[in-house]
Amino acid sequence: MIPLDQLKESSMYQLIAEEGLKEGSAETLRLMIAKRFPELDVTDEISRISDPSILQQLCVEMIDIPDAASLEKRLAEILKS
Repeated sequence: MIPLDQLKESSMYQLIAEEGLKEGSAETLRLMIAKRFPELDVTDEISRISDPSILQQLCVEMIDIPDAASLEKRLAEILKS
């Protein structure tokens, strides 16, 4: 059996952990958007964001985003870079 600290250092473990963080962040963001802007469907845009830290940052930014158009603009900026 592989000790946990060695397992955590493996690339496979890190890949699984990052994927879990990404999926969790994406789901949280989708729920927040659905609550604030129920008419807006940005599922495809969110699925194109592969960096979990960007998804988390967007969750934080949701507090200050005033309307659906501003959110769409922010997503477009992220997807361009």
